[in-house]
Amino acid sequence: METKDLKVGMCVAIKSGYGARMAWVLEVGTRWYCGFDGWRCRPTVDTKVVAVAVADDLDDPYPCDPDVVKLSQILSTWDEHQAETARQRAEAKKAYEQDQRRRADYQARFEKLNLGEHAELEAKNGWVRIRLDALEDALR
Repeated sequence: METKDLKVGMCVAIKSGYGARMAWVLEVGTRWYCGFDGWRCRPTVDTKVVAVAVADDLDDPYPCDPDVVKLSQILSTWDEHQAETARQRAEAKKAYEQDQRRRADYQARFEKLNLGEHAELEAKNGWVRIRLDALEDALR
């Protein structure tokens, strides 16, 4: 997001490790930063950082911790992030179901060959491993 898109009190999603956390914007372009010995104040305003209140728990978002994040760590508004996450989950579920159908189709086609214990189906790609003597018997 850009500075012009942010407003005080806005609920945003910030990047935190491999996930995202809910936070509220406290100040856009702040002088505060966290040093080794606690919170410090710069002599000038840094326009590329934002002071936020980060929610500890999504079920009870009101005990919050203060933090200062760069603009690049702000993903989007919380509602937009939730909608995008739901869309990605739906796409992943659809791809998983399609993969399961493809694997079931491979299994059905494999069972029609009636090779018994002499052959083995690799379910992820549909390849079949077969013993050489079993192949020779099947070709006769």
